Amino acid sequence: MNSNTVLTSTSDATVMLYDPKESEGRSLSFILGDGGLHVRQVTSEKNAVKLLRDEDIDVAVIRIHKDSDEAQKIASKFRQVSPMTEVVVTMDDSSIDITSMLSQTGIYDCIGKQSSDSELIHRVKQAVKHKSLRRELTHLREHVAMNFGFDNLVGISQKMIKLKQTVIQVSPTDIPIMISGAPGTGRTLISSIIHHHSNRRKARLIRVDCSTQPELLSAQLFGDSTLIATDSPLLAQADGGTLLLQSVDSLNSEMQNQLVQFLKSFKLSGTADTAEKRLDIRILSTVNDDIENSVLQNKFSSELFRLLGVINIQVPELAQRVDDIEILAEYFLRKMSANTGKPALSISRSALERLLRHRWPGNVRELESLLHRANALCQTDRLQVEDIVFLGSTGTVESTHTEIQSPRLPRTRIADNQRQLIEQALHDNNWNFTQTAQELGIGRTTLWRKVKKYNLQRDKSDEQAG
Repeated sequence: MNSNTVLTSTSDATVMLYDPKESEGRSLSFILGDGGLHVRQVTSEKNAVKLLRDEDIDVAVIRIHKDSDEAQKIASKFRQVSPMTEVVVTMDDSSIDITSMLSQTGIYDCIGKQSSDSELIHRVKQAVKHKSLRRELTHLREHVAMNFGFDNLVGISQKMIKLKQTVIQVSPTDIPIMISGAPGTGRTLISSIIHHHSNRRKARLIRVDCSTQPELLSAQLFGDSTLIATDSPLLAQADGGTLLLQSVDSLNSEMQNQLVQFLKSFKLSGTADTAEKRLDIRILSTVNDDIENSVLQNKFSSELFRLLGVINIQVPELAQRVDDIEILAEYFLRKMSANTGKPALSISRSALERLLRHRWPGNVRELESLLHRANALCQTDRLQVEDIVFLGSTGTVESTHTEIQSPRLPRTRIADNQRQLIEQALHDNNWNFTQTAQELGIGRTTLWRKVKKYNLQRDKSDEQAG
């Protein structure tokens, strides 16, 4: 069974039974097996440890005949070898203080000799379920950290450092935030990061596509139409959480006015059960770069702009932050490696040069898609220039006419900028690599490589300051 698998039933579970007395262990093994559990029996600590290291064991059942101290010692060793495995102890000696034993160790359950076979099976299955829930929670935390941590705002350009600092600052607040930028720049990612680092992270993040047909959108948001009879309005579903209005600048004037009226009171007039209740919702929205022109041309309500854009976060296009392309490429390749379990690909200088010359009309999303293709098709452990294939809007291979032809662009200017930014960040953080990597939005390993590449060294003034 794969170690990333979450159990759907206890019949999928593997139980290791450790009993130095083989015949008695066999009897207990039959009991657990009859209960629908897959049992692996071992009689020595050495074999038990090997099994825990080699296989995904859900529950380790330790059979103890006399000494409770021995049970604690063995349980501790098993937990050290396989921290996710639950430990259940069965004992012959009914005089042992079970409550004390549970409080002093990482043992999930202790079962005395007076327990029936059915109770034993039930309690081992409870341990299996507990392990499955722990694993689900661990996976959820890993998923949130991997996808919504501030480190996902990758880049060392001045624009990205400033953006990241702003996101960190505004995330814990309830201030309405408008995120503006071109498609593919990462507006939805930023909104998700803000929600997951707010006090509302345990509540829902409701996403609304404002480019939806107006009549249907009105029904979805406000519940004032018979088009949707069974679902509660999305605004009601977002109560206590966060509402993300994606492409809010695509709303027609009537929908804009409806939204303005709601934002003044945060009450839904169209439903009896919520008419008197003021909803508690944080509003995030995404718009295109030209939103201010739309306001000036009366295409977008100035009042709605004021209500939604208490803080406006501008996300730069990838062509405006060329300094970040190399680090972004390394980040995406590492992320693909984590998802597939395969070693991360490196990228050759010629391939990187081609990335640096591209205009990136699809922004970061285009870069990620390109690297997904290259990662899937590359036959070696290093991306070469022939692996970098750009696709046009129709999905066909693009010629190189979309590349920037300036001979100045890639190498020296970018290297100089990176070197200066990294050196300044290290100085500001007193050469604390963990702090500096977090501030720059890159991994510690990447930072070490950059320090070696640019031959950066801590000067005497930094050492005296430390």
